Amino acid sequence: MQSPYLTDMGPLRAQQVGPWRHDGCWLYTDRYNCSLVIPWEALFAYDVMVVTLTVLKTWRARHRFGFSPGYVSLFGLILRDGAMYFTVMAFGGLANVLTFYYSRPLLKGVLSSFSSCMSVVLISRLMLNLHTTATAGVFTSPNGSSQQLTSVEFNVQEMSVRDTSEDTCWDEDPPSHVDQIPGFCEADKAELLELVVRIYMTGDPEMLTPTVTRSDVWLEDGNIVLQAEGTQFKVYRGILALNSPIFDDMFSMPQPVAGPETQTVEGCPVVQLMDSAADVKIVLQALCQRRYVALKAPLPINVIAAFLRMGHKYDIDVIRDEALQRLYYESPTTLEDWVNLDAWSMIVRSPRVNAQIANLAREHNLLSVLAIALHSCTIEIMGASGSVKNFEQNNATHKELTPENERACFLAYPRLLRLQGGTTLQWCNFSQEYFPGCISPFTCPAARKNIIVGFLFPVPKEYGFDEWQEEWEEDMCVHCITAGKEYYKAGCHAFWNGLPTAFGLPTWHEIKKERTSFEGTLTAQLSSPCFY
Repeated sequence: MQSPYLTDMGPLRAQQVGPWRHDGCWLYTDRYNCSLVIPWEALFAYDVMVVTLTVLKTWRARHRFGFSPGYVSLFGLILRDGAMYFTVMAFGGLANVLTFYYSRPLLKGVLSSFSSCMSVVLISRLMLNLHTTATAGVFTSPNGSSQQLTSVEFNVQEMSVRDTSEDTCWDEDPPSHVDQIPGFCEADKAELLELVVRIYMTGDPEMLTPTVTRSDVWLEDGNIVLQAEGTQFKVYRGILALNSPIFDDMFSMPQPVAGPETQTVEGCPVVQLMDSAADVKIVLQALCQRRYVALKAPLPINVIAAFLRMGHKYDIDVIRDEALQRLYYESPTTLEDWVNLDAWSMIVRSPRVNAQIANLAREHNLLSVLAIALHSCTIEIMGASGSVKNFEQNNATHKELTPENERACFLAYPRLLRLQGGTTLQWCNFSQEYFPGCISPFTCPAARKNIIVGFLFPVPKEYGFDEWQEEWEEDMCVHCITAGKEYYKAGCHAFWNGLPTAFGLPTWHEIKKERTSFEGTLTAQLSSPCFY
């Protein structure tokens, strides 16, 4: 019979444990069964590591937010970081290891269920505190009391502020270490500190109200004041009611009796608009000052965007139709109209205008405009070399595009290349050695092969439905040139027809229905000045 002995601590040197006598039987744990303690030892080591790292981090950050030994103890900081949870679990793991090595066989692992339950409970409470902390936001309460967490606190910066409706004083001095706020630039820090000091000195929450400025659209004899983004505009009520049914209905409603609570400026009621001040200014300049009404003069894209946004919102047909007509003219739905287009005669050309048109078309669901705009943006983004490198170097289109439009351009580019290979470049197909009537059967196929190589190398290029290039006619006979032009023309029409679907849009037949009401009146209305 072997004499009883204890194994060396640790799984790497595990030996058999025992034997013990129990009810006439000798019980012992052999070398293999000693490996059962490895999970408990690993869990104990993990919990000890977490506790150690938490204590170390807390000790290093004890002065980060102005804590001092007299204010919050190190033990309090450890509790706030939740280290006590892992400390308890570490002791549970240690108890499992010790009972395995030192207890009788029937008592080995007796504490495993208890330690597992404690782990689940403590982790659940830890997650509850984390969720409570995340929900608490800035950790201030409306009644002035500090934010209370469940049982154990966390290392968060709290601030107690009294309700300004009852007391305009702060419980604490205004923060002076605003430079410690992460994620703030110097300008933001200075502005925030100035605002806090102003509120602290005056005790007036109205200091948060933005400054109201007067626009240059200010008619001295006007009878209504519109305010948008802190900018006020004084105009005539009748002009707004005449052009907008929305304003007409609003002005026809009974108005409250003027009193101390009624907001007025120079005796005129103030109407708050949830629009940008820039858009309101452009529209009021058009309606009240007859701006942007020159005959056939191209308009900047920001003016067209303001016309479209406010025209839709306030049902101002005259400016909405003006914006749509110009967008529709610059974005034809047929290849013939594209070839005959007097480009940029209705919209001022600028470096980012195609991206701005695409964003505007996506915003207002103008799919027939979006197809052409996205194609132009794709060409600009990929550049003449067809390289993605130009996306960051040679243009600013990608900076203006919305993420949705940007994604559409990149997904459509390989589709456009495949579409081009089967349409506009079909006449260069290698399988067709020469066209009927070719008088140079050796040089013409080689010339067409060189054209294909130029499109594919060093990187593929999307040529689309651009005009026939005279340089392609080099080394080709007259018959092949004539036949190539015919094939190229047919391929351009096929490419045009497949353009919308390359960007995930419906066919031309479907998306052109949105402009049916404008097709007949487009030329007539654009050839005469607009009267607002």
